[in-house]
Amino acid sequence: MNVAAISPQCPVIAPIKPAINHRVRDVALRALAEGALALTLNFAMITFFAMPVSVALLNSWLMVHLVIWGYKSFSKTISKREYLEKSKELQTASRMSWGSAASNAGCGIALHEAGHATAAWVLLKGSHPKIFIRPFRGGMTTFQMDGRLTKVGKLFGLSGSLAIIAAAGMAASVITSMGQLAFYEKIRDSYPVIKDIVLGHALTQLVTEVFYGISTFALKVKSPGHDFQALWLCGGIHPLVPISLIIALPTIEFLALRYLLPHIKKVTTASGAPSVPGLLSPV
Repeated sequence: MNVAAISPQCPVIAPIKPAINHRVRDVALRALAEGALALTLNFAMITFFAMPVSVALLNSWLMVHLVIWGYKSFSKTISKREYLEKSKELQTASRMSWGSAASNAGCGIALHEAGHATAAWVLLKGSHPKIFIRPFRGGMTTFQMDGRLTKVGKLFGLSGSLAIIAAAGMAASVITSMGQLAFYEKIRDSYPVIKDIVLGHALTQLVTEVFYGISTFALKVKSPGHDFQALWLCGGIHPLVPISLIIALPTIEFLALRYLLPHIKKVTTASGAPSVPGLLSPV
């Protein structure tokens, strides 16, 4: 039965020619290898650096699922377009996993702890903050506190200063992630490989902070060493407040960059703003 004769509008997918099929499989094979390598690296990072178990399991499950899909897809007969689309999805996910691995390897931890150290240095006199990043223990910032405050610290008082120091770690992660999201939007069309890595790093930082905040409710004993609990104890701010901000601020920024800025550029272009001739412009 000729399907096209019954319904001319129904597209008929032609079978893949052997030469084309070979090239498509090469693309899928490279994507599969890249995903497997990223998965291996992520497992290594999860082993040596502390991170929430839920994030580790989610990241690992995603990569295992994609690698298994890549393997199974070789035994199926699909169209060239679908094969290329699926291979591109696997490549994107594996590159994002490279960014995630970089965050897990200590980049995200260092940024978080740098926020604590900077706040302690600004608010407390003689704090001498030090950052430690150790395998199997993660990051930790230590500082000396004898009750003396800097001029800036006196504006907030001792409890307020300690609350700001506790919040500075998550604030540093959110601010850097938002910067990475802006960079991602800037290079999205020009540098496809780099933009996937940047996006993976930013999302890993944000997701890690969210799960860190959620872990507050699993603690049976109040711990001032837990950022969200310290913020709660010293500043009276419930953990749900910073968790909501960590989710809301990057989301608002991303939507603004993706939908609002293109509209503004379109309106500006349509207004016909005069252009200034450059040095290389013809006279």
